[in-house]
Amino acid sequence: MQQGQTRLESRYLYDPVGRRTGKRVWRSPGGKDRPSLSHTPEVTWYGYDGDRLVTTQTADRRVQTVYMPGSFTPLLRAETELAELEKAAAHRTLAQKLQQEANMTFVPELVMMLDVLEGELRRGEVSEPNRQWLAQCGLTPEQMKNQTEPEYVPRRKIHLYHCDHRGLPLALIRRDGGTAWQAEYDEWGNVLREDNPEGLEQLIRLPGQQYDEETGLYYNRHRYYDPQQGRYITQDPTGLRGGWNPYTYPLNPVTEIDPLGLFAWLVIPGICAAGGCEALAVLLGLATYTATPAGQDAMKNTSNAISSSLSNCNDKAEELQQCSPPSGTICYFYDQVPPAKPHYPHAGSHYHLFKMGEAPYCRWNKFGSEDIAPPGSIPCPFPRTGGR
Repeated sequence: MQQGQTRLESRYLYDPVGRRTGKRVWRSPGGKDRPSLSHTPEVTWYGYDGDRLVTTQTADRRVQTVYMPGSFTPLLRAETELAELEKAAAHRTLAQKLQQEANMTFVPELVMMLDVLEGELRRGEVSEPNRQWLAQCGLTPEQMKNQTEPEYVPRRKIHLYHCDHRGLPLALIRRDGGTAWQAEYDEWGNVLREDNPEGLEQLIRLPGQQYDEETGLYYNRHRYYDPQQGRYITQDPTGLRGGWNPYTYPLNPVTEIDPLGLFAWLVIPGICAAGGCEALAVLLGLATYTATPAGQDAMKNTSNAISSSLSNCNDKAEELQQCSPPSGTICYFYDQVPPAKPHYPHAGSHYHLFKMGEAPYCRWNKFGSEDIAPPGSIPCPFPRTGGR
């Protein structure tokens, strides 16, 4: 609102399990003579892999994200203009081309056979049964290959993520090793500085969080997070199981994350901070060094600090090993559910999670269930019910 006039309105869509699947935003065109909102909203659609946001699509482009397996740390970003996708969608399969040219509809079995044949023709490996089938029709593989249309591969902008030890994106690296985008944050995820010469829309923040331009908040799966306050603005959906304060975010955001908006996941600090894991892999011969600014900084900082970082990690491990396994360890039971018998709020198989308490009360405490097991979690050692 500005001087009694609405400047912006946004509405959000959610699926039955609470994932945000879309939003519509109406903006004011501006000017004294046009105080009302636009009649045409800006529409954004979201797609998920479990609880991880993997696809964001607007009227202009589609952005897809690949994550580190079993985590919320982004690895790769692929941006494709919708015009490119439309060109790819205009491609006709062999079955579609033959049906249109013959002005007839093939039976499903014939369409399936032609789809299989087209795949073999593109690979240059036509099976003997298909060769015999074509011979019975008086055709050759070469004749059918001439009927196929060339596939159109959309042009995409590919960037690799460089993240800190928590999974917070620090930079996007181009294929040539240059930096296309980079940012600095404080501990709570507030952007302190952003360098974006290519105009990329990089909205991923702390693990599991997505920046909302309209509100300035971060969508955090089950809740909304305000980085200015360092806390949630929506109550904990687990109730008192999450603690007495229903709005609290992990009190130490450097060593804990909350990608689901439900509970804290422990992050062991030390050598994996600021690219240290990548640089250590290079020093150990497990990876190839790329001369990017982020890689250079990681190599320079890590080569002189490995011994002290390992010592810090060892000290931290000794502090945590008061229980066995250490306090904060998450274990899980896998609940395999047939698709026809979903367990609300899960649509299928899921994990029941337990967390080891603090010493001297080394007991497993149940605190929820999720579609994926948190990184670093272990199978529950039940029927044993605690540590030492």
